[in-house]
Amino acid sequence: MKAAEGSTISAQRHRTLNELFLEAVTAHRDQPALGFAASTTRLTYADFESRVRKVANHLTRWGVRRGDRVVLLMENRPEWPISDYAVLSLRGITVGIYPSLPPGQVLEILADCEPSLLIVTDEEHAAPLREAQAAGAPGAAGWRLVTLAELEPDTPNDASDPAGWRARAREAEPGELATLIYTSGTTGQPKGVMLTHDNLAGMVAATLQHGSLDVRTGDVVLSVLPLAHVLERAASHFFIARGATIVYATSMQTVPQDLQAIRPHHLVAVPRLFEKAYNAVVRTRGVKGRIARWAARVAYAVARRETRGRPIPPLLRVGRKVADRLVYRVLRQRMGGRIRTIICGGAPLERHIGGLFLTAGIPIHEGYGLTETSPVISANRPGELRLGSAGVPYPGVALRIAEDDEIQVRGPHVTQGYWRQPKATAEAFTEDGWFRTGDVGSIDRDGFLYVIDRLKDLIVTAGGKNLAPGPLEQRLCLSPAVAQAVILGDRRPYPVLLVVPEPAGVAELLDPDAPAERPPSLQEAAADPRVQEYIGREVVRLLHATARVERPKRLAVLGEEFSIAEGLLTPTLKVRRRAVDARYRPLLDRVYAQAEGIEVPWPSEPA
Repeated sequence: MKAAEGSTISAQRHRTLNELFLEAVTAHRDQPALGFAASTTRLTYADFESRVRKVANHLTRWGVRRGDRVVLLMENRPEWPISDYAVLSLRGITVGIYPSLPPGQVLEILADCEPSLLIVTDEEHAAPLREAQAAGAPGAAGWRLVTLAELEPDTPNDASDPAGWRARAREAEPGELATLIYTSGTTGQPKGVMLTHDNLAGMVAATLQHGSLDVRTGDVVLSVLPLAHVLERAASHFFIARGATIVYATSMQTVPQDLQAIRPHHLVAVPRLFEKAYNAVVRTRGVKGRIARWAARVAYAVARRETRGRPIPPLLRVGRKVADRLVYRVLRQRMGGRIRTIICGGAPLERHIGGLFLTAGIPIHEGYGLTETSPVISANRPGELRLGSAGVPYPGVALRIAEDDEIQVRGPHVTQGYWRQPKATAEAFTEDGWFRTGDVGSIDRDGFLYVIDRLKDLIVTAGGKNLAPGPLEQRLCLSPAVAQAVILGDRRPYPVLLVVPEPAGVAELLDPDAPAERPPSLQEAAADPRVQEYIGREVVRLLHATARVERPKRLAVLGEEFSIAEGLLTPTLKVRRRAVDARYRPLLDRVYAQAEGIEVPWPSEPA
């Protein structure tokens, strides 16, 4: 059983998130703290505290007390952290819910956590919940619902003594629950992960000590991940502790424009954002596209050598300089032009993408963690970076690889368990107290962690052969023709591939003279035999080095995207593999019967 361990966490300056917030306000009162990408207005840290105190007064008037759960159902905006710290100042428990979840799933969470209050963005978000309350739907009783507009008017006690409010906020204890974060759940029902003040305040201290994020007072951060996501939530506490300015993206669709407008120094995101940026480079048409793809290959070759401390050959150095002038500086400009650090988590990042960004001067520090671990277990950092790895353990973290290759961890960052689910909590830990992550991984001789796939996502074919589909799917998405890819085949004779094509990536194939800004529809691309054959060749190109047992033998091209609304993706864009399998079961049966789809044109091999 292989193990690795981070250094001991040095003495923590903050015992609780309330202390963290109040000390940040004291140290950075006149610094800009929060804003919107769509506006130039910024709240200072002094404004931030004033708004928190005002919302806390509202919550008190509405009966929120110590230990009460308060749900925040809103998009990323300044009111999210304002409401969060207001709840925490009353020693309440914040429950963040993704605004993209359908009402039925929201009601399931409400029934589980039994909040006293819901804060939603506006009446549009409130309407389906009010209707559920009126209809007496399960989970729709026992709570009050308010919109952000109701947090604006002054209350009679707004002039109350700020010093008294701060003193009461400081009464919170490190071991008290700060939040319930409901896992998005690629399998099964969401569970409420219990995280304490100490879990999250300790994560802030460990991040500072680890060195993966060099944040300075006044640095600008673009917030793009939902604040209901543990990575964005923990990162926000860290940025606030450091006196940074957090600017919330207008929407996920406007991130490219927001990067240009805000020009952030730091960014925290999931791999999908960087996959899109990578594909925007390599999917360029014509001569520019061929140059961009050559530059991406140069970047990967350079990054592999640099991260291993190997010299760069003279010819490759020349290629790097040329590629920088033609491609890399354009990528830097697209990312705003002054990013120093990107943190990437939520899923492994394909190493070719990491290589392009690193060589372009935009280092992506890939990390690994779970909601249950507050969240970071390990991360790459300046001077210690390996493409494709999740880096080295965080301070205070001990990790080991079990006999079945599962990653297991322990430390002060690990959750107390799942809200009101003692059985699930007990099952999440080994007999000797290690948390079971459910992920398969390995540790190299230098202590770097490599995450392979979810243990439950491993495919076992009818012949008893095991394969991890996640890394293969990531590699396939490097193709200009592929937007989404899922490999299925558990208990089947062999793996098959479902592909959602990228219309812009096949537009030139279908019509070389068509304008680049008007690609074919998704349905047109999926139905065209030329696209299907091209994707088949791309599968061979990208997966040629894989073992025969891992290669999908047949593929089907879909004319619809996997989406959150259809229940096929989590709110953080992870594939719900079982849901995809169930949704497309009739199609899969026809593919295996060779009545639909095409055969992947693997070259014949000697017997």
